[in-house]
Amino acid sequence: VRVPAANLVGEEGKGFAYMMHHLPKERLSIAVGSAAAARRALALAANYANGRAAFGGVVGGLQAVQMSLAKLRAEVQVCTAFVDRCIAEVSRGELSAEAASMAKYSATELSFRVADSCAQIFGGYGYLKNSPIGKILVDQRVVRIYGGANEVQLEIIAKGLGFKPQRLASSKL
Repeated sequence: VRVPAANLVGEEGKGFAYMMHHLPKERLSIAVGSAAAARRALALAANYANGRAAFGGVVGGLQAVQMSLAKLRAEVQVCTAFVDRCIAEVSRGELSAEAASMAKYSATELSFRVADSCAQIFGGYGYLKNSPIGKILVDQRVVRIYGGANEVQLEIIAKGLGFKPQRLASSKL
C-alpha cells in the first residue's frame, strides 16, 4: 500500500520500532485491568458466598470456601503490589520490558484462575456469560493472549535469567 508522504505518522519504516517502544506500557495496562478484575471477582464471590443459603447455613460458612477465597485474596494482594510497583516505575520512566512482561503474565494468569475459582462458588450461575462472574471469566481468558501471548512473556522473562531462545529449524511439509 502506498501512503502519501503527507499522511505518514513518524518516520517511514519505523512503525515496528514505535510499536515495540510502547509494548511495555500496553502490557502494564493489561496487568492493571487483570488485577482489578481479580479483585472484583473475589469481591463478587465473597459477597455471594456470604448470602447464598446451602446446607443449613451459607456457602461462605464452609471452611473449604473460606480457605479458597483467603488463598486467592493473598495472591491478589501480592500481584497488586507488584503491579503498583510497575506503575511507579513507568511514571519515573524506568519500567523495563521484563518487568512489564512479569506483570502482564502474573496478573493475567492469576485473574483467570481467580475468575475460574470464583465462578465455581457461584455454581451453574457462574458459567452464564451474562452473569457478572461469567463475564469476568470470559474476559480474563483472552487477556492471556493479547498484548503478546503469555508464552511470549515467559520468553522475555527467561532472557532476563540469561537464557537464549532456541529456534528450531523450520520443517518442510
